[in-house]
Amino acid sequence: MGESDRYIDYKNDRPKKAWLGMEGNALVTLLALNAIFTLLMLVLKVSFFFNQQNTNAFNESVLQWMILPDGIEKVVNRPWTLLTYMFTDSGNAILAILANMFWLWSFGYVMQKDAGNDKVIPLYLYSGFFGGLFFLLFNTIDGNWLMGSQIAVFGVATAATTYSPQYRILTHLRNGFPLWSVYIIFVVFNLITITAAPVSLGSALIGSGLAGIMFSILLKKGTDAGRWMNVMYEKIIHVFSPARTPNKAELRDKIFYKTGDRLPYEPSGKQNQKRIDQLLDKINENGYDSLTEKEKEILRKAGEE
Repeated sequence: MGESDRYIDYKNDRPKKAWLGMEGNALVTLLALNAIFTLLMLVLKVSFFFNQQNTNAFNESVLQWMILPDGIEKVVNRPWTLLTYMFTDSGNAILAILANMFWLWSFGYVMQKDAGNDKVIPLYLYSGFFGGLFFLLFNTIDGNWLMGSQIAVFGVATAATTYSPQYRILTHLRNGFPLWSVYIIFVVFNLITITAAPVSLGSALIGSGLAGIMFSILLKKGTDAGRWMNVMYEKIIHVFSPARTPNKAELRDKIFYKTGDRLPYEPSGKQNQKRIDQLLDKINENGYDSLTEKEKEILRKAGEE
């Protein structure tokens, strides 16, 4: 058994805990949140009708506290709406909701696959947040408001295309199509939907798109703008579910020194030991696949001695 196999066994033995951007779950989480919020709004809306209250009563009592209002002064009193609006939909336009979820899945999958699962949710939040800010800055119509996932999805699509423009989809059709060509169709689709909309909606799309571009550019340069969100989420989860993180000694013993019938590896010097500890720390933080081929070779040779 090599050190990579022991690390895989170690990972599989650890208790599974949902975290922001967990492998295979980032897109599912976003889709689920959008679905839950939409269904919640529909249930509440129906309950108002059963109580013989009209749509205006529902809007005043519930919806206005979830959507982004028309002015900064109102947002000051409802700051959470900069977050909730991007998950909230009244359910009046089911086809538009399904279209947004389709685009989110399509572009989000590419971003998740190429950049990592832990990037998708922060990207969605950044896109919706800056799209909301641009909406507030350029909105000039009283009573105008913003809700739904369209703005945040636009940022995700822009980021994915900026990050992997040559990613090919539908490869079973000849050589497939590059992602940038699909993005053009997506942009045209969005332009059609906002043709009769106020200029503030277009501004929101621009703000979201710029956020997506910046997110990808920073990521290519090695800066993860969403890392603080994941760290904060982990700390919050740890407060309510304090699963103990194995220390370095336990990790070393579990994935490196437990070699079955072979004698465990004994490092030849302090420098060698220090290097191995650094590699084990790296595995603990980012996974075995984060090691370079040279680093894997160091562990491989050490395990064979």
